[in-house]
Amino acid sequence: GLSVGLSSMAGPMYAGEATPARFRGSVVSLFQLAVTMGILAAYTVPLVIDDPASWATGIGLGGAIALAGFAALLMVPESPVWLARVGRIEKAQSVVASLGLDWIPVPEGPARPALSLWKTLRMGSTPAVLALCCGLFILQNLSGIDGILYYAPAIFVDLGFSPGTAALGATFGLGLINLIATVVAIATVDRLGRRPLAIVGSLVMVIGLLGVVGAQVWSLPMLGLVALCVYIGAFAISLGPLPYVIMSELVPSTIRETGIAVASATSWLFNALIAFVFLTGVSSIGLDGVFLIFAAVCVCSLVISLVWLPETKSRNLGMIENNVITGIPLRQLGDADGGHQRVSEPAGT
Repeated sequence: GLSVGLSSMAGPMYAGEATPARFRGSVVSLFQLAVTMGILAAYTVPLVIDDPASWATGIGLGGAIALAGFAALLMVPESPVWLARVGRIEKAQSVVASLGLDWIPVPEGPARPALSLWKTLRMGSTPAVLALCCGLFILQNLSGIDGILYYAPAIFVDLGFSPGTAALGATFGLGLINLIATVVAIATVDRLGRRPLAIVGSLVMVIGLLGVVGAQVWSLPMLGLVALCVYIGAFAISLGPLPYVIMSELVPSTIRETGIAVASATSWLFNALIAFVFLTGVSSIGLDGVFLIFAAVCVCSLVISLVWLPETKSRNLGMIENNVITGIPLRQLGDADGGHQRVSEPAGT
């Protein structure tokens, strides 16, 4: 748990700081792809190891993944943004060159005096940025994804699938759709932008969840499977990867570690909440009642995406940070001069 919690903070943050702006959304989204690959692998285990007594083998295989991650960490350099912020400019320039970048990752504009953490947290639009990032992670978890992924076999049984292989097979299909849609998100997030994916994804998630409600009411198991696949696909291009992307781009570098840690902790807190109460909710108000609540959460995600979510596609991190510090409203944080004109970056930035 400690390792996964740390990686959910450090992974997206590092990817955002060590990647050219034109690829940043896709690279940060690779974190979510890794999650979906792990979920699909976990769904595969009970189909391959058809013996409950062999559960320790399935869990033990996770050790190989941990070793691969450790080996990968030995091959990557320190974040150039962090190196520049602590004054190691020459090392930062060396890392920039090794990563194939042609920019020095320090905030644009005049140097500012060092401020305490508390003063930085209150500066400009920083409180609004932290509220938005935490809010996106709350919506991500309350949209129902954790309950669906954790308890998919039980959900499919409730929808009318027979227990055992049928429910597990449908669950595997759900994980496969999740993986494929995440790949689509990685391929499109830096071309279509963050806002279109968030808006369309939230809307389609509502449609998918309402489809599950209809399947439960009318006893149509296949409609439930299709609707869940629609929901999962929409989630994988919107509330799945985008909170990590937005978090890595909007939180100012001076408090990036703290801000991202708070957002990640919020995510895991609500993840645990859904894990604890999902089955209780189903037994109390029914599967259709729980999914109606999830649909209402996705409506909130749609509204927030329309009103407050900025477009940060291909934007320079220094420009975004300057906008945050100077108090530009959330919706215009990705625009130069408060939204009056856009900046064009040099190649590779």
